Amino acid sequence: MEDTSTSDLPLDKCYQNQLTDEVGFYRHQEDRNEAIKVEDFMKSIWGRDGLDSDGIFGVTAIVASAGSGKTTLTRRMARKALEILSADQENESMSRDHPQKKMVHYIELKEIPVDESMKLPQFLFRGLDSKSKQDHAFEWLLQHQSEAIIIFDGLDQTRWVFDSKSCRKIRNDESAPPSTILYNILARNVLRHVKMFIASREFKVSELPSKARPKRIISLKGLTQEDAKTLFIALLGQDGIVLWENIEAISPRLLQLVCVPVFLILTAIVMGRDPNRGPPTTVTELYNRIVLNLESVEIIRNKGILAIIKSLKKMAFRGMQEGRVVFEEADLDQSGVSPSEVEDLMSKIPGNKLISCRFLQKDFNFFFCHQSMQEFLAASFVAEMDIDDFYRFDEEHLHHRRWSVVRRFVAGILSSKYKNELHRGQYHSLKENTILLLCA
Repeated sequence: MEDTSTSDLPLDKCYQNQLTDEVGFYRHQEDRNEAIKVEDFMKSIWGRDGLDSDGIFGVTAIVASAGSGKTTLTRRMARKALEILSADQENESMSRDHPQKKMVHYIELKEIPVDESMKLPQFLFRGLDSKSKQDHAFEWLLQHQSEAIIIFDGLDQTRWVFDSKSCRKIRNDESAPPSTILYNILARNVLRHVKMFIASREFKVSELPSKARPKRIISLKGLTQEDAKTLFIALLGQDGIVLWENIEAISPRLLQLVCVPVFLILTAIVMGRDPNRGPPTTVTELYNRIVLNLESVEIIRNKGILAIIKSLKKMAFRGMQEGRVVFEEADLDQSGVSPSEVEDLMSKIPGNKLISCRFLQKDFNFFFCHQSMQEFLAASFVAEMDIDDFYRFDEEHLHHRRWSVVRRFVAGILSSKYKNELHRGQYHSLKENTILLLCA
């Protein structure tokens, strides 16, 4: 982890080799950066870091590329903050400079509807099943701001636009779109004395106006190669020693990739399932093999993995177009797949209706096991477009920052030298699309 006390962010270290650096973030003051261990950062959660002379906390952002562990870290932060709180309550000995904290609130931004106008209590406390409870929680928060921590996760998984229309100051009792509410929170127009953290890929933080930019940046640097090796062997047992040696001998560039936690796990899965096959050499090949491994699941084998994936490609692409990572059962029905057929690729969670109604009304939401899986499937859909559709999409959308990972997956699919079983029958179209992509 690296602590950067400036609103200028470092380059987004995307996937090695196949995915290059995302342009737009530069470090201007190297001397203000310092390494910080996870355990030390956890201990400082309740500290006074970022507090200015007026008693206002600057927001701390946790930034990293896909798969680096942002969500895992923020959830662990919430649990650790609760552990510290419980210990403090047992000791009953808090100093005047360290007031006792009473609220730790974790919010997944992807679950907040983009088009729904709402008030601050609803935005912050959607998990409470009545307006009166939401209002009561918000009133308590207003009165005890220094006793609370709020952790926002997944800013990059929203399609909120922070333009001049949405970035306006609002009152505490005013209804507004989610983007306007979050702008006021990050710009410290409301809840100025609450300590806050927000996790995101770097491109989305760059879209925030200057007043809402986090004052402190924690950049996740990934695993050390030695730690990656230790975890790889722990996942695969004795076979892991030989398979790691295969990576070093056959695909040494993969060593950089497996320092990203999600890619370490996926690599261990594909190599553990087929230890006699060589290691993947690109991110695209890794995801290709992960998807094809699902053929061994009985319910998928009965229908055929290629038929299921073909349906999910369009749904994943449509979600990317709409800025959605959360889907409803109606989306699955429309795509011609059932929840049981996608359970190895998508997670199922209760929906946004009242808790007491969820199970009776079958109100469930679905999201891909990792955002990068949605981006891979969306890229597969793009790579299979007709040449004219591809040209139009490339010209209008593919260069935008939120499509950066999809763009790189498309490049990987189109330039793959190995037999790509997920894209059969697309050879001529892919070759033409490659030319267009390289000329864009």
